[in-house]
Amino acid sequence: MAPTTTPSTNRSQPGPDAPSERRLIASAIAASTGVASGFQTTCIQVGGAIGTAVLSALVASKVAPAVKDAGLPAEAEAAGAAGVTFDGLPAVNDAFVSGMHIGLVVAAGLCVAVAALVMIAVREPAPRDARTALEDAAAPA
Repeated sequence: MAPTTTPSTNRSQPGPDAPSERRLIASAIAASTGVASGFQTTCIQVGGAIGTAVLSALVASKVAPAVKDAGLPAEAEAAGAAGVTFDGLPAVNDAFVSGMHIGLVVAAGLCVAVAALVMIAVREPAPRDARTALEDAAAPA
C-alpha cells in the first residue's frame, strides 16, 4: 500500500494557497520562484521572533518594577513577566495587564503602519502573456 499524504492544517503561516505567496511567486521569474518563496518564509520567521522579543520586553519592563516594589525575590520577576498571577498582590497583576496593554497597542500600531506601507509600496505586477512566461522558463538560470 502506498503511503498517503494529507494537506497541512497548520494555518499559522501563509501556505502556497495564501494570496501573498501566490502574488510573490507570480511576480518572480520562473527560475527564482523557490528563492522568492524561501525569502518570504525567512522574513515571516525572523519578523515573528523579533516581534515576540520586543513585545515581551515591553511587558517585562512594566512587571519588573512592580515585583521589586512588592519585595518579592528576583526569581519572581521572570515569573511575573511570563504572566504568572500573584494572589494577594494586585499591583503586580495590574502591572502585567498594563504591560500587555502597551504591548498590544504597539503591535496594533505596527500593523497599521505596515498595512499603510504595503498599500503605498506594493503595486500590481504587470500581466505576463504566455510568450513571456515561456521565455522566462526557457532562459538559463
